[in-house]
Amino acid sequence: MTKEIRLVSVAKSLDIEKRRATFVTLEPQDEDGMTTDLHGDWYSEEEVAEACYSFNKFCRKANLLHLIDTNGFQFIESYILPTKATIGETQVKKGSWVQTIEVEDQEQHDWIWEGIKDGTFNGLSIQCDAYEELMED
Repeated sequence: MTKEIRLVSVAKSLDIEKRRATFVTLEPQDEDGMTTDLHGDWYSEEEVAEACYSFNKFCRKANLLHLIDTNGFQFIESYILPTKATIGETQVKKGSWVQTIEVEDQEQHDWIWEGIKDGTFNGLSIQCDAYEELMED
């Protein structure tokens, strides 16, 4: 059984005036177990929802490239889509985790906003640590 890795367009919606960007953070894969995300991982709707709720409850911290904490933007929305929707020009699945950030309107944070607009920063990502345990068949 070979899993399929699908390339999808980045779902992104911008509000230029308010310096807000909406992205899909995590999308559940098809229940057939044959599709994965770009890292080869598979997430159910329930797992995506739990990740979102955990982030909303315990984290809500902004960082860049999983390396640098920043106060240059804040998460102003973080939720699970109750139905399929269109974000930007992309169809997004029901059960997807969607977040909206707002970039501070200060000169020292302009590079973040410009990077979002020009595609340098293409989306949001989960960051987590895990322990791998080999299991016998």
